[in-house]
Amino acid sequence: MTLHRKPLCWINVHRPDRRTVSWDGLNFVGTCNCCGTAIRRAAKNDWRKDWSPSVIFKLAA
Repeated sequence: MTLHRKPLCWINVHRPDRRTVSWDGLNFVGTCNCCGTAIRRAAKNDWRKDWSPSVIFKLAA
């Protein structure tokens, strides 16, 4: 975790851990390098907290 990036995570600006990024058929998904939350690429260089309901179904399975 990088502490100087953590405040950006609080305002929903994340950096992906490049090793965990994958394509789910709709968007690139991965985990934030700073806070570890699930993130989804909204646009090029624009990573946001994962809003997809598919995450809920993956956790329930």
